[in-house]
This record gives sequence, structure tokens and C-alpha cells, in this order.
Amino acid sequence: MLRAVLHVALFTGGLLGTAAWIHTLEPLPYWSWVAAKPQYYLSAADRYDTVLLGSSRFHFGLVPGIMDARAKELGKETKTFNLSVSGLRPHDVDTMLDWLIVNRPPQLKRVVVELHAWEQSVRMGTWMTDQPIQMHAPSGLWRRLRSAVEGREPLLDRIDIVGSVLAHTTVNALRIGRGTQILDGCILRAQGKGPKAPAAYPDEGYADVVVVADRNHRKVHERWKAEPKNYEAACNNLHSGAAAKWQRAPFDMQSTREQLEKARAAGLELTFLVAPSLGQDFYGRESIPEVQALAKVVVLDELPAMEPFLRPELWYDHVHLVREGAEIMSRIVAEAVVGR
Repeated sequence: MLRAVLHVALFTGGLLGTAAWIHTLEPLPYWSWVAAKPQYYLSAADRYDTVLLGSSRFHFGLVPGIMDARAKELGKETKTFNLSVSGLRPHDVDTMLDWLIVNRPPQLKRVVVELHAWEQSVRMGTWMTDQPIQMHAPSGLWRRLRSAVEGREPLLDRIDIVGSVLAHTTVNALRIGRGTQILDGCILRAQGKGPKAPAAYPDEGYADVVVVADRNHRKVHERWKAEPKNYEAACNNLHSGAAAKWQRAPFDMQSTREQLEKARAAGLELTFLVAPSLGQDFYGRESIPEVQALAKVVVLDELPAMEPFLRPELWYDHVHLVREGAEIMSRIVAEAVVGR
């Protein structure tokens, strides 16, 4: 019995030790299609004093050049980079914030973080794909489990979410399946041929959804445009306040507080932003006033703040703005961040 326990202990220790060593070989935790973005930011970080962190609503909705130009009109100089990535959800954004703080250059003064429901429902087609694995850093395990247990979903769905969190975090922690790629990377770096950051990044990290949308996203767009009644119904719900009933849900206030505290501990000014949306899917948004008592929160998904966005041609689908809408949003956010 003692020998069996010793063997298990030695195996576990060896496994964890090997995983820790592998982490030192692959310090940049981004190995999927988004790798170029953080690599570029690291190479050019001394150029920026403001970083945007969010999902596709930020990625397609905030144009740094427009934000900086508006800030200059208001007598403030800013240099902004949009580090947002399509497909992220709040816990993923939190992982990126952790990474940003660890790699924070002295010039970085402020960060704008997307505020949304702390949901983690398992998306179809994303199980064990690169992006979910890379975002499930072990440091965020407890926060993810807490959000899952306290979530609005039925019990069986929450159990499914807990299983997904544990599985993806384990694969991330042990770097399962990464051996060949890590070895190739080490060899290339030893030969001076390692991955290099791009010399420039288009639009300082902003992407025009019309240009970059993949096949599935284009289908969503086509369905949205083919049914103009969907836009009308969303506007009616917005004006009537009907969404307030179904949006009531638990909100992980503790994770929000922790996000704010670690940003302030790093000397960063953090502004939360609720992006404009016709989707009305911010469950738990009744907790926004509680967040506003702790930090600056820019809320653009309710009236009257939504008024500038109530033109159908500004929307690619129910949650993403086209370039014209993104420019409107960028000017509004710049005014809120630097003050009019």
C-alpha cells in the first residue's frame, strides 16, 4: 500500500514538475490564431498608454485611431491599442487582463474592459479547440468554478459547465498535446528563426467585421438582413423595457471586484464598458449600479445612450456594428474615458 502511494506521489510530482518546466518553454499563452496580436503588442507596447480588452463587440466596435483623434480634440493625448479578440467571454477577458498586467509596460496608464454577464455555457464546435484551452489558465480556475456554480443555468447545465472548465483547465495546465509544437518552437528559436511579431498591426487592433467575417458569421448577417422585423422587435423591446424581465439573473460581483482590484494594484485606471447591443443578452445587468459604485462604467446598451445606434444600417447583426457604427461608438467611448 505504501509503495503504491509512493508511486502515485512520484508520478504526480513528475507530471506537475514537467508541466511547470514546459510552461517556462512556452511563456506566451497564446498559440491559436490570435498569436500575432499579443506578440505585436509586446513588441510595440511602449507606444501605447491605453488598451482595450473585450470580445468581438470591442474587436469590431472600437477604432483606436478614432478614439485618439477624439481625445486630441478634447485636449488629451492618448495612444490606444485594441487587444480584444473575437470569441472571448468575461473570464477569457480576465485571463488576458492577467497577461497584460504581468507584461505591463511603464507607459500603460489605462485599460477599458468589457462588462458583461459572467457566462460560460459550452459553445457548439469549440470543445477542446485552441482558443478555449489557451484561455483556461489555472490562475482563473476558482473564479470560473464560482461563476458556474452561481450561474442562472439549470443544474445539469451548470454541472456540464463545471466539467468543461475542469477539462480545459487541465489540458492548459499540463500542456497536453503541445509537445511537438513546443519542441519545434524551441528548435526554431535556437536557430534564430522563432516567431516574429508583425512590424505593424492594421488599425491598431481594430477589425472591420464586413471584411473579416468568416462563412458562419456571414450567414448570421444574411439571416439578420433578411428579417428586418428582428431589428424592429429589438427596438421595440428596448423602448418598452421588456428585456429587463428576462435579463434578471445572478451576477458574479466578486469576479468583477477582483478584476478591478488587480488593475488598481498594478497602477492601471480601469473603465468598464457595456457595449451597445440589440441582443439584450446581458443577464444580471441589474447589478450595474453596484459596479458603478466601485468604478467608472460606460453603459451604451440602454436608452438614451443607444439612440445614436438606432439605425439598421449600422448593424452587421444583432450585436456587431459595421465601421460607421464603430466610429460613433469610438468617439463616445473616448469622451467617456478622457472626460469632455
